[in-house]
Amino acid sequence: MTNSVRSLALLGIILAVFLYVPSAQAQQTRTWISGINGDDQNPCSRTAPCRTFVGAIAKTAAGGEIDLLDPQGASPVNINKSITIDGGNGQGANISASGVNGIVISAGTVILRNLRINGLGTGQDGILVKGSGRLLIENCEIYGFASHGIAIEISSGTSQVVINNTRIFNNGQGGIHVKPSGGGTAVSVREVVAAGNTFGIGLDTTGGGTASVMIARTNVSENTGNGIQVTGTGAVMEISNSEIQHNSTGVNISVPSDVRSFKNNIIAQNTLFNVNGNLVAATPQ
Repeated sequence: MTNSVRSLALLGIILAVFLYVPSAQAQQTRTWISGINGDDQNPCSRTAPCRTFVGAIAKTAAGGEIDLLDPQGASPVNINKSITIDGGNGQGANISASGVNGIVISAGTVILRNLRINGLGTGQDGILVKGSGRLLIENCEIYGFASHGIAIEISSGTSQVVINNTRIFNNGQGGIHVKPSGGGTAVSVREVVAAGNTFGIGLDTTGGGTASVMIARTNVSENTGNGIQVTGTGAVMEISNSEIQHNSTGVNISVPSDVRSFKNNIIAQNTLFNVNGNLVAATPQ
């Protein structure tokens, strides 16, 4: 073999190795987690799943999906890119978050589906939304947190949050707490149960920014404080086809706000009803 042939052969080997490394490290569009058989050293495939969200997110491409194979306890996670997390294959996977936030979202279009997020009595917020983007929470249970089940606290930009068919209960402060400190937030709450918290659903714009909350077909009950509470100018809320019952105060509006209660709501069996701002009774069209 001539020197030139040897050189070409060696160059081919070097190029093959160089090209192989990136493909081995490429992020996948779909990854898997198992609390039983997972290991973060695995490629996060269905047959060789990862153990934690941290391991899986690092191997999942933006816009991709992480699925859970079993309902065993999964780790809390910080999300800073577009991604879907679905616990459906784990029949509603458990995320245990003792002393910390369950899920923190700072950016991206995020879908959270079929998850049970448990604060074990000491967790901070179940889901904390800090950055602009879009979020869908669907068919989840969020409970046992010392602070809020869902806290939406963006400081700049805009966010759109849809909470659908989700149960939020037994949290130390609010079930859902919308409190922007800048930017704008639009929140849609549909077919949700917010029960057994200090307050059910709260909207507070005293820190700055604007926010709107649309509530439909939702049960707000058995909260030890307010069922619905609204504080701050620039707050917009509409409530339709919902039940607000057996709370200490059913609806508490502390300053003038744009709050509309459609006449298809049931607001009853609450100890108090405190409206210092504006509550407009609207007729369904």
